[in-house]
Amino acid sequence: MTQATSAESCSRARLILNAMSKHRGVIARAVVGAVLLWGGAVKSIDPDEFGRVVHRVLWEVPSPSLALGIGLGVAAIEVTLGLLLVLDRASRIWLRVSILVLACFSLVLLQLLLMPDPPSCGCLSAPGLRGNASEHWLGLVRNAGLTWIAFLMLAPGPRTSRPRMTENRKAMAGFTLIETLVTISIIAILLGVLLPSLVKARNSAYQTRFELVQRQLAVALTAYTEDFNAAMPYFGTRGDPYGSVRIGDTVFDEGPMYFKAPVAYWATALVPGYISERATIEHEAAREHAASVGTPELVSAQSALTASAHAEPKFFTDEARQLPLDPGHFRAMRTFEIVFPSSKGLLSAWGAPGSHGFPGVSEEEGFPFTFADGSTETFGFGEVVQWASVEIPWFGNIPMHTTESGLAGRDR
Repeated sequence: MTQATSAESCSRARLILNAMSKHRGVIARAVVGAVLLWGGAVKSIDPDEFGRVVHRVLWEVPSPSLALGIGLGVAAIEVTLGLLLVLDRASRIWLRVSILVLACFSLVLLQLLLMPDPPSCGCLSAPGLRGNASEHWLGLVRNAGLTWIAFLMLAPGPRTSRPRMTENRKAMAGFTLIETLVTISIIAILLGVLLPSLVKARNSAYQTRFELVQRQLAVALTAYTEDFNAAMPYFGTRGDPYGSVRIGDTVFDEGPMYFKAPVAYWATALVPGYISERATIEHEAAREHAASVGTPELVSAQSALTASAHAEPKFFTDEARQLPLDPGHFRAMRTFEIVFPSSKGLLSAWGAPGSHGFPGVSEEEGFPFTFADGSTETFGFGEVVQWASVEIPWFGNIPMHTTESGLAGRDR
C-alpha cells in the first residue's frame, strides 16, 4: 500500500514537472510581463514622483511638465509591453524591446546610485522599498534576473514536430506588428491630448493646497502674537544683530545669521502650541533633511516669514541708513506698528527653504503671498523678481525681501 502511494506521488510530481517544463515559456513571459505591468501601473498612479526622477536623471534640462510627460510616456510603453507578455501575444521582437527597456531602467538605477541625494519613486525596484538604501541595488538585481529570463526565452529550443498551422490559425495567433504600433500610437496621441489639461488641473490643485497651508500659517501666527504682546516670533539676541541666534536647541553663531536662520525656521515657535502637526505646514523632504543634519526640532515651513518681522520699521527707512547702526532697532516687530490697510508682505512662499513638494508648480502657477492686512494673493515669478528689496550695507548688501519702512505703510 505504501509503495503504491509513493509511486503515485512520484508520478504526480513527474506530471507537474513535465507540465511546468512544457509551459516554461508561458510562465517566464508572465513573470516578466507582470513585473513590467506593475512598474508601469505604479508610475501611472503616481506620475509626479517618477516625473521628479526623470527630471533629475536628465540633468534637470526638461521642465517639470515635460519630465512628467516623458514619465507618462515611459509608463504607457511599460504597461503595453507588460500586457502583451502577460496575454502571451508578444513575438520575439517584443521580448527584445523588453530587454532594451530593462537595460534603460538599469542605467537609470546606476545613475541614481551615483547621486548624493537620489530621488525615490518606488517604481524601479520592489514594492515597499521606496526611500530605502537598498532600493536601487535590489532594482538592479531584479532587472538582471528578468533580462536573464528574457534571454532564455529568446534562445533557440529543441526542434519538435508539431502540426502545421492553418492560415486562419496563424492569423489568429496574436497581434501583428502594424496593429501593435497603431495601438501604441493611439495611446501616445491620447496622452498628448490629455496631458496639458491633466498637468494644469494638477498644478491648480497643488497651488490651492499651497495657499491653504499659507493661510493656516497666517492664522497660527496671529494667535501667537496675541499671546506674546503683539510680538512676532523672535530668536535673536535683543539689540545685538551680530549675536548668536538660538532656535530650539540649535545655536547659530557663524556670521550674521540674524536675518537668515529666523526667516528659515520661524515656524518652530508655532509647533506644537499653535499647529499640532508639523506635517501640515512642512514637507516631508524638509523634515528628513533636518533630521539628517541633526536638528530634528527645527521646523521649516513651506512659507517664510519676511525679514520685516525681525526689526522695527525704522530700521528700513532712508534716515536709518544714513546713520550708524542702531542696535535698538533689532527687536521683534509688533502688530500694532502695521499701518492698515497694508500691502507689506508678511508670509512669502517665494524662496522659502521649506517649499519642497511644489517644484515647477509655483514657477508656473505663481507664489502665494500673505500680506500684513491678512489678505493672500498669488503672483507670478516675473512679478516677484521685479519687487523692490531693501539692501542693508551693514550686513554685506543682503537683500531683505521686504520693502521700504518694513511692515509699516503701504506699497501698492
